[in-house]
Amino acid sequence: MNPEALVLDEPLAGLDRKTQEWLVEFLLDLKKAGKTLIVSTHNDELAHTLADRLVVIGDDHSIESITSN
Repeated sequence: MNPEALVLDEPLAGLDRKTQEWLVEFLLDLKKAGKTLIVSTHNDELAHTLADRLVVIGDDHSIESITSN
């Protein structure tokens, strides 16, 4: 299996720091390999590290902003 896109919901939740760092590097490698990553997270640092584009959803479930990195 070699999907072109991966969808991840809170990928760092419940992981220790070492495993989080490993996973972020792994995801960056996937991104460099041309994979599309769709990530739902409350972690701003992760979002800015991985994202080419950010969509911020408000408390009322509406789009607050869309930005490009």
